[in-house]
Amino acid sequence: MTLEGMEFIRRFCMHILPSKFVKIRHYGILSATSKKTTLPQIKSLLPEQSQIKKAPEEPRELNEFKPGICPYCKTETMLTIEIFFKRGPPVSFLKNSA
Repeated sequence: MTLEGMEFIRRFCMHILPSKFVKIRHYGILSATSKKTTLPQIKSLLPEQSQIKKAPEEPRELNEFKPGICPYCKTETMLTIEIFFKRGPPVSFLKNSA
């Protein structure tokens, strides 16, 4: 979608607050004035670390998942084309764009 210059400026100006208006970023239990009183109350209501149940090492679904087997036809027809890292674009994309 392409916007004309004046339409872009109009839409951009809709995000500008009027004078003497202030954005409130944190309110409620996260406000700076109430953190000192509410956070200790919240922590007292939470269970202790020893009472928290730990998750199993591997979820059940991961044990049953086999990457080479198609989930629909149940045959070994799936091939790994590329493995993505946790962050950023694929390495092959970086090589092609340089």
